[in-house]
Amino acid sequence: MNAQQRIAYTESRQTYRKVGRKYVPIDDPFACTGLAPGWWLVKVSDGCTSVRATIHPHRAEIDVAFKDAVYIVQRIISDAVIGRPNKVQLTEDQAADWNALIAKHGETFRMLEFKSIVEIAEEIVEKVTNMEVQP
Repeated sequence: MNAQQRIAYTESRQTYRKVGRKYVPIDDPFACTGLAPGWWLVKVSDGCTSVRATIHPHRAEIDVAFKDAVYIVQRIISDAVIGRPNKVQLTEDQAADWNALIAKHGETFRMLEFKSIVEIAEEIVEKVTNMEVQP
């Protein structure tokens, strides 16, 4: 079968649904033609399609669960590290140490920077989904 015949065959498999007086295509017969060999996880939702490659069949349930759980993990982390006003004043020694650190390393050390909640959640999901699961 040459390329033109493959295209014609794939197009002939197009499915339609009647909407009013028109027939509207309801699928994409070419959706999976460009995927490399292997296991794939595809999630289709309103206005979005997410595709993930190299799914291992013996742990597909974990991959799917954690793919959807990233938002939940983000909320848990966000609630855990929520900022609160600092009501404790620095002592003179603490203020002197802090100012010495700033003087030694520059103004870039005046503000502390933490990983974002999204980075932390993605790291958690990555570590959990890459764990070896006994089949």
